[in-house]
Amino acid sequence: MYERLFNNSITNIRFNPPYYSFAVANPVQVGSQAGIPIAYGPMNPDGTIRNEPITITGDNKNIGVTPGLGVLGNIIGWNPKFGTSQQSLRVPDPYGSDSYFHNWFAGAQIQLSTDLAVEANYVGNVGRNLGHLVNYNTVEGDLVDGKLDRLNPAFGGINFRAMNAHSKYNGMQLSLNKRYSHGFTGQVSYTYGHAYDNGSDVQVGATQMDAYRPDLEWGPADFDLRHRLVINWLFEIPGFKDASGLTHALLGGWQVNGITQWQTGYPFTVLTTSPYPTGDYNADGSNNDRPNMPSFGLNPPDTSESAYINGLFKASDFPKPTSAAGWALGNLPRNAYRGPHYKTTDLSLFKTFQLPGNRSRIQFRAEAFNIFNSANLQVPGNNQGNNLANANFGKSTQSFPGREIQFALKFLF
Repeated sequence: MYERLFNNSITNIRFNPPYYSFAVANPVQVGSQAGIPIAYGPMNPDGTIRNEPITITGDNKNIGVTPGLGVLGNIIGWNPKFGTSQQSLRVPDPYGSDSYFHNWFAGAQIQLSTDLAVEANYVGNVGRNLGHLVNYNTVEGDLVDGKLDRLNPAFGGINFRAMNAHSKYNGMQLSLNKRYSHGFTGQVSYTYGHAYDNGSDVQVGATQMDAYRPDLEWGPADFDLRHRLVINWLFEIPGFKDASGLTHALLGGWQVNGITQWQTGYPFTVLTTSPYPTGDYNADGSNNDRPNMPSFGLNPPDTSESAYINGLFKASDFPKPTSAAGWALGNLPRNAYRGPHYKTTDLSLFKTFQLPGNRSRIQFRAEAFNIFNSANLQVPGNNQGNNLANANFGKSTQSFPGREIQFALKFLF
């Protein structure tokens, strides 16, 4: 199976020289993709060239730039309408290849009776050339001297849009199927799986510790679920099924359905967005580093529901990486911890009424989602709970919806 190049990598090059546009720019609102020219190098916004050498250090002297802003060199793109931020580049990989996956499968089915069968499957796949975003304009230890020079000081970020991430999945699927008979059908399904990658989406650059160490990002995928159990069934209530007249119309033909789901939690990454030296442990100017492993390793001492609410762990549990060089990389893996388990049961009650004189019908539906009102907490990372710099670190502060009940009439014709 093949997938085309991630289109965002191509469309975002409109932000590169010689044009630069924002849908909204502060303090001036500018039309989307307006193609407003700005000065690159010793050039004025109207295109006239100034008689001065190109520089990558010192104050920027382009039109509209106030001295002392910390914008280095005159080669960067600049227009006073776009505030004071240093221009970044979006660079699609010129040698990028299409994404592709290899899939394999092996399975067996055994019929236990006329309407009951068991099935076991192994499913595996690998993905190659997956979308990956990395800011390569970084240098380890850059901030140790107190100054952010970057690899190329003329620009802010140089975000390389490559197709070089990869993934792997192995899973076992078990199911017991009861085909419809005697007014009942149902299925029990269980999946045990491992999904690994070094970037679950193209924006992995937002969490990669070191631009030149993608191997450090190999770990459980953001969507990895180790265990998942699903039970679904349909039962036609037998009472008044053979009745006639008004009794059958009102009391016969009711159907009740149910789906129960249980699964282990999604993984999340502990990191810090604090700047150097509090955070940014490798001092490269990108505030997205992971700390060292805590004393309890990858297994928090308490994973109960109350622990997620009150705090699965504390920021002080995670040591800061240090070295004589003034910078270091933390040894805590990506997606090292798991969010809370998820469980829910949905029930529904259906009844179809035949309208007199034609083939049209009206179906009454009463549906209850999460009927037992189970509390399903989201992973701490959904509200900065994975950020050492956040007051809610280690806490699940959001939850999935509680019980919901709805009624509906459906006209069938």
